[in-house]
Amino acid sequence: MPTLRLLLAMATLAVAATTAAPAAAPAEEAAALTLVQPTRQPLPDTSNITGELIERLGVSKFFSLWLVFNDPTETDIKTGVDYVILAPKEPAPLQKEADPQDRPAIVKKLLLDHVILGQKLNLAGREDKKPFTLSTLGGRDVEFSFKQDQWFANEALIVGSPAEIPAHGELVVLNKYAFADYDPSAVPKEGSEAASSPAPAVLSSSSSSQPAAEPTTAAPEEAFLGDLADELSKITEVFNLTRVPIFNKFLPDAKVSELLKPGEQYTVLFPMDRAFQKWHPIDWGFYPFSVPEFTSEIVRSHFVHGTLRLDQITDGFQTKTLTNRTLTFKKLPSGDVIVNGVPVMRREVALQKGTVLVIPDVLFVNHQVVQELRAKNMDKETPPLIAFPWWNAQFLSHAFLSLDKNGTFPSIERLLNMVPNLHLRVPGKDYTFLVPTEDAFQKAGLSIPSWWSSEKHQSDVLSPKKMETIEDFLLRHLIHRRFYMRELVPELQMQALDSTTYIVEHKDSKIFLKTSGVESQIVQGDNFVYNLGTILFVDTVLSDNVEALRALTLEPAPTETTEPAKEVEDMTELLSPVYIEEVSSEALTGAKDVLVDEASAEQTTTTQAAPVTDEASTESNAIPQLPSEP
Repeated sequence: MPTLRLLLAMATLAVAATTAAPAAAPAEEAAALTLVQPTRQPLPDTSNITGELIERLGVSKFFSLWLVFNDPTETDIKTGVDYVILAPKEPAPLQKEADPQDRPAIVKKLLLDHVILGQKLNLAGREDKKPFTLSTLGGRDVEFSFKQDQWFANEALIVGSPAEIPAHGELVVLNKYAFADYDPSAVPKEGSEAASSPAPAVLSSSSSSQPAAEPTTAAPEEAFLGDLADELSKITEVFNLTRVPIFNKFLPDAKVSELLKPGEQYTVLFPMDRAFQKWHPIDWGFYPFSVPEFTSEIVRSHFVHGTLRLDQITDGFQTKTLTNRTLTFKKLPSGDVIVNGVPVMRREVALQKGTVLVIPDVLFVNHQVVQELRAKNMDKETPPLIAFPWWNAQFLSHAFLSLDKNGTFPSIERLLNMVPNLHLRVPGKDYTFLVPTEDAFQKAGLSIPSWWSSEKHQSDVLSPKKMETIEDFLLRHLIHRRFYMRELVPELQMQALDSTTYIVEHKDSKIFLKTSGVESQIVQGDNFVYNLGTILFVDTVLSDNVEALRALTLEPAPTETTEPAKEVEDMTELLSPVYIEEVSSEALTGAKDVLVDEASAEQTTTTQAAPVTDEASTESNAIPQLPSEP
């Protein structure tokens, strides 16, 4: 019976055969097998597979094995190439033991046997239900067959629909391994390849429960190749937590596994949930850990190469994190340890590949850091909920108030004020507002009357048809998607809410929007309206019907009239039926004269909100400086 080492050698040669040049002639085959060595293993680009997707599909244990490919010098990532990953859902542990130094090769073989490079399955759109076979990177064939209205990969059932991965990938979830020899619960058929050779020895990555009162030491069978990030799942059991800690949720996107090396020991300074919650705004505001790049950097900065024990740490000891940040430890006479001003809990958690030191605060984060981060990422800030001017149109309301506070855009403000039902067309968030400057309105010959700022005259002056003209003008300047300046590449098409299409053009390092013969330059962008949307200032009014709007602006203001008070002959006209029943006839008689006088006075008094003057238009039209692009 062949030994395990011989099987591993054969597996390596099989992988080499998939990446080598065309097969040599039979006479030269033996020599070729001894000379051809795969220098770099071809692999698909899995960077778009998120931790959230892996967790949702229940294939996190399978992907925890991917750390075996963490050496970039040994892999050749094929970007722009279609691929399929066959991921067993919560696979049964493979219990057969192997020599520790053989485990990396075994795990690589298992993964390569479940990866198809060069094409996708597209099972949902496949009309032909006939069986077909594809080869994996491990050199093994997988037969896809349609039986009992379900697709199978060999004998493994494909669970649900394959998940589309952005760009070129497809993630197919199986109910077990695609090959029976990886499943210890499967009984090999007599005469099969699995029956004549021992099953590959891959150890379980599932963790075993430990008493909460004692520090836990993971058994060798519970960790893969220094995957300390995966071992941190034990924190939930150690501290009897009912949910996954926030720190653990940030680990997949931080890609900490890229920094960990197989066989090495690490120390994790583990912030508990309250460390993150203290930075979370109560109702609205800026949450620093909503910025992905910052969060990944901070999470990585909590890992230290080597094992640190509380009883071995001395006062003044310094070390570097994996991101080259400095940690300074202070040892108090009581034996307590402080790191960068943050106390370390007395209790430490020992894992197979290192140690966990629990801390109550997040390192390298303070108010100054958060304020500087906020200034660069105002698009991540959540806004206060406001009811004015439009309750269900938060972007529109905050954009209006922002322009009003600035004070140099009266024309667009007055137009917004004249369409009270605009919020029905612009609900919610995620918009880009193309705001013409005051110079743009003057260039178009549009002088928006100041009395348009008074709601009193909306129904008096504007008929439904006239309001529709203004509404169409505004919708032409609103796009239902948030665009950043960095996204405005040449030939990009953007569609406004009135179905107008804008095409982006670049000229002399300037960005223009072109549509229907109208061309406008973006004079300033990335004016963030919280996380609701963005304002881009343009130097031209984006309308092909300026004449119709100009005609409306030339109409005179309504004439103020004073009507005589109407004589009240019967007090029952002023009182509700319920009130009449409760008030005696004597009281009504006595109150009649007083109420008549008050009613007359009220009707002869004109109430008008103070109009917005044109003083703002004489001020500087300079656009204020905006926060830098994130």
